[in-house]
Amino acid sequence: MTGKHDPFYDHLGAHMTEIRKRRGMRQADVAAKMGIVPTTITHYELGDNRTPLSVFLRWCKVLEVHPATVIADLTTPVNDPVRQ
Repeated sequence: MTGKHDPFYDHLGAHMTEIRKRRGMRQADVAAKMGIVPTTITHYELGDNRTPLSVFLRWCKVLEVHPATVIADLTTPVNDPVRQ
C-alpha cells in the first residue's frame, strides 16, 4: 500500500506485533513458520501492506491466537490498561 496508511491495518499490525513479542518470537521466527521473508512481516506489522485474509489466518496460527480474538481486540486500543 502506498501513501497514507489505512488505520485498520496500522492497528492490526501493532496488535500482531504485541502478540508476537508476548510470545517471545522474532519477526524472522514468524516469517520462517509462514514461509515468507522477514521484511514482509515488517511491512504487515507497520501497516505498510494490507494483510490478505489467508495471510492473517496463517499469522494467527503461527502466533497461536484465534483470529476472532484478534478481531475482537481490534476494538480496544493497544495501550489500554485492560489489555496489559
